[in-house]
Amino acid sequence: MPTIRTLAEIIHHKHDVDPDAAAATLRTYIEELEGRDNRQINPDNINKADASTLIARYTKDQRAGNLGQDEINTLGNHITELQRLNEQRDPLIRATLNAGARVTDVCAVTGLTRARVHQIRKGL
Repeated sequence: MPTIRTLAEIIHHKHDVDPDAAAATLRTYIEELEGRDNRQINPDNINKADASTLIARYTKDQRAGNLGQDEINTLGNHITELQRLNEQRDPLIRATLNAGARVTDVCAVTGLTRARVHQIRKGL
């Protein structure tokens, strides 16, 4: 009989997700099944029916966009912050270049390409 780790690896390969994250989600599903059915499920010895149910539930939730919501919210917050910082970055780059800094030095510090630094210089 499979373990929670085995199922997490199956999900990892099927959905290209982190196996630890898959295992955490499976633990949540197991707790829900245990509460609903008033029984215990051994995560080191999951019967075939429960294994199928757990994998199907993960697949359904993943397709519906129900997984990773905390991470999506965190990403959204960071993207907003990055956009704000980018708005500050470009004037700083222009000021640095106007002060005589070389484009190659600005590229080294910012990680931007020469082409992008030239675009920023031109206000694009």
